[in-house]
This record gives sequence, structure tokens and C-alpha cells, in this order.
Amino acid sequence: MSLAGSHQVLGFFEDQEYGRTIAGQIPDVLPRLPVEVVADALRRLPRDEFDRALRDKLFPLVVLPGLTLYAASGEAALALARSQHRKVVAETALADFHAALRQTHGPLLLRDATFGLARAQPGKSASRRFSPRQIAVGLLLLAMTAAACLVLPGRVTWALASLVAGIFFLSVIALRILCLLPRLPSAQAMARPLADAELPVYSVLVPLFRETSVLGQLLTALTHLDYPALGSKSTKL
Repeated sequence: MSLAGSHQVLGFFEDQEYGRTIAGQIPDVLPRLPVEVVADALRRLPRDEFDRALRDKLFPLVVLPGLTLYAASGEAALALARSQHRKVVAETALADFHAALRQTHGPLLLRDATFGLARAQPGKSASRRFSPRQIAVGLLLLAMTAAACLVLPGRVTWALASLVAGIFFLSVIALRILCLLPRLPSAQAMARPLADAELPVYSVLVPLFRETSVLGQLLTALTHLDYPALGSKSTKL
């Protein structure tokens, strides 16, 4: 069977224009990857690409110069691949994707889930219940309460304690009510867009060695670069 015939049987569609997804407009019949293949693909990803794959359920399966083939897990990942014009050649079930994650990055995910917030934003974490300032304020209030109990009469002490307890109880109720209210819109400062003349100019060097099979796709991708500060395009072989 020819390559084109195999594409038709599997439901693939390859457009001549660079950048289209292999999973085309016809109903997709993508090969299902086993857990071992998914685990091997996830194990080779660097941390930033792994975090992106964990979020999008879309991970690179084959990486060549100028060409990246992806595998998707779930309908949402397939829809994302079509919207971003990524080439999807295989799929995997969500259960198999999660099993591969546990197999390859289980300790890392557990460590991030347990201590990730404490390392990234200690002020928003509950790993340390009281800050030094809170401990100092608490000890001061405790000393003031003990001094009031020794100096003031018993009825006055109980009245003050009831007042403080009532204020604390009302504060907790007010905090819960505030949590139910919608968040107030905040004006965020937008970054000033740079003019084309202010953008930096980059030189793209692409070495090739015995890669004539992807040379056409690579040249097409390079000539379709749309960067405002791109001054000239020259190709030397």
C-alpha cells in the first residue's frame, strides 16, 4: 500500500501548505498509543515543555528540524491542536496519559503538589502557620489579657472577653460573606506596544547535515517568518 493510501485508511490528510495539521477535516482515525510509548515521550521532555504538556494534554512525539509531530489526549487537546495548527499523528486515552504521568513523573508531581506553593509563594502557603510578627502580636495580647485579669474585677474581665469574642465572631462572618462576593475589577496597566523600529533584529542560523528529507519544509518555514524587524532573508547552502 502506498503512503498516500495508508494516510487515507488511517484518516490522515496532509495539505501541501506548510503548517496545517495532519489530522484534517475528514473524521480523524488516529492510532492509539500505549502507556509505554506515552511514558517514553514524556520522559524526554524538558521541564518547561513537560509543564505545557501537563496543562494542554498535548505533547511532542517526534521532533525533527522544522517539523514537530504531536500526540493528543482527549477532545480538548485535539481542538487545541487544530486551533494552533499543530500536526497531530496519534492520540492516547486520558487514563493512559495519567498512568504515564505517574510512571515517569510521579514523585515530581507529588512534591510539587505538596511543597510547590511553599517554595514558589511562601506567604500564601499554610506550611508555616504563624509568622514571627503574628507570634509577637499573639504573645502581646496574651500578656495584656493576663494583666487585665489580675488588675480588673471579674465582671469587667468577663464583659471585655465577651466583647472581644463577639467582635471576632462577627469578623469571621464578614470574611465569609466577602468571599462570596464577586471580585472587584482591577485596572491593569498594559504594556506599551513597541514600534517596528524599536524591536531587536535577530539572526537565525540553521545548520543542516544529511537532512535533505526535511530541507523543503525547513526552507518554507524560514521564508514564511513574519517578524516586523526582519530586514533581509538570505539562504546559504
